[in-house]
Amino acid sequence: MRDLLLCVDGSPASTAATRMALQLAHELHADLHAIIVIEDSGLAALVDQALDGHGAQERLAEAGEALRMRVDTMAADAGITIDWIVEHGEPFDRILERAHGIRPLFIIMGRTGRRGPGRALVGSQVEHTLEFTEWPVVVVPAPPEDARDDAPIAR
Repeated sequence: MRDLLLCVDGSPASTAATRMALQLAHELHADLHAIIVIEDSGLAALVDQALDGHGAQERLAEAGEALRMRVDTMAADAGITIDWIVEHGEPFDRILERAHGIRPLFIIMGRTGRRGPGRALVGSQVEHTLEFTEWPVVVVPAPPEDARDDAPIAR
């Protein structure tokens, strides 16, 4: 069976990666699995404490659901069905864990999160995934700022 694993975070690079994953799923007749990882960094708990315990976790869940709906719309327009995985924790750990279960042809990720001199080419989540995975990783850059977000996906 042909499977692809798409990592989704809502960034422009993730949107570009989604477009590429949909194209690859179509061309390879592959099943597309998409993962959203909600980081349990403790920041949401601190925000909740500062706001008398209201809202941050719910807002993260709502943002994840909105992102999922957006990607589902893109997939429906391309005639592709996505098998969703929503996880909590450290993104690259959850991505690698799911890759071991799925055994994908490719892991597809957007190139984001570039911070610091050591992160000149890829973000830390991509870097960790590249370092520790057994599967090929397709790293997709964000489109140029003037590129349209509504480019069609071939069927």
